[in-house]
Amino acid sequence: MVFGALPNALRPTPGSLLDRWLQRTTPQPDTFVCGIRGPGGDGAGGSGRWRYRRVWVDPLRENGIVTVWFNGKDSLRVRFDVDLRWTGDGPRPRPGLDVLPARSADSGTEIMLAVPPGEFVRFGIDVS
Repeated sequence: MVFGALPNALRPTPGSLLDRWLQRTTPQPDTFVCGIRGPGGDGAGGSGRWRYRRVWVDPLRENGIVTVWFNGKDSLRVRFDVDLRWTGDGPRPRPGLDVLPARSADSGTEIMLAVPPGEFVRFGIDVS
């Protein structure tokens, strides 16, 4: 019976190469696409270009510092400054994303995050 083994073929063996690849490429709950740009060309933002990654925001905050996790292993600790405003310098982010200027909590480097407006609440920003 050929079709009897088909359901098992759709589930890879735990720990196999296919299983690890599926875990990396399958979006996890509470994640969204975020753009990151360091206007200075160095520091935590990397370069002057926007780089987009699937991220999740740690709901626990310490002293106004928000931790943004990339790919489940890399993190960026940011602090949103009230006086820091994006002036529109440099390349624009993807359509539908708004820019949140911030500073790295560790190095103090300026960072810009391009975030869907519906995800502002994850950063502790009230848009009402």
